[in-house]
Amino acid sequence: MNPFSKWWLDRRQKIVRSFIHNSVVVDCGARGEKIVPNAIGFDLTRGSDIVADACHLPFQDNSVDWLVASELIEHMNFAQLESYILEAKRTSKHLVISTPNADSTTWSVFWYFWQRTAGQPWRHAHIGLYCSEFLDSFFMRYGWKINRFAKTRWSLFYDLVPA
Repeated sequence: MNPFSKWWLDRRQKIVRSFIHNSVVVDCGARGEKIVPNAIGFDLTRGSDIVADACHLPFQDNSVDWLVASELIEHMNFAQLESYILEAKRTSKHLVISTPNADSTTWSVFWYFWQRTAGQPWRHAHIGLYCSEFLDSFFMRYGWKINRFAKTRWSLFYDLVPA
């Protein structure tokens, strides 16, 4: 991982870690960078503890204390996002999500240049970009209550609980 990507990941993960408490933590889309050391890493294709699709979580109802999706939902189309949110509600007591802030002009300009230079491998990786107004109503529509919310210039962070 290049130094800028590592710095960026570390900053986001610090905020996400402040939301979760030590218990059963499943980190969806974890690749090799688990959010906390004892988390269960979960990813579709990469070498994680569990290799599976986040739209079909292999967990029993209400068996996960903290389900984390750090920088994951922007890689899903709308149907996948709906499926994931419903699966998360079935399996977890808390859902923590971080995603780029689509309202941020700074982020949009940075992303435009990043994906055309050093970040070229991610050029077509972001399928959906979301603003907080959309996500707030989307989460409520699917039965989630916003327990905590944080926003930086470039990212949105949610701690959700079933309503």
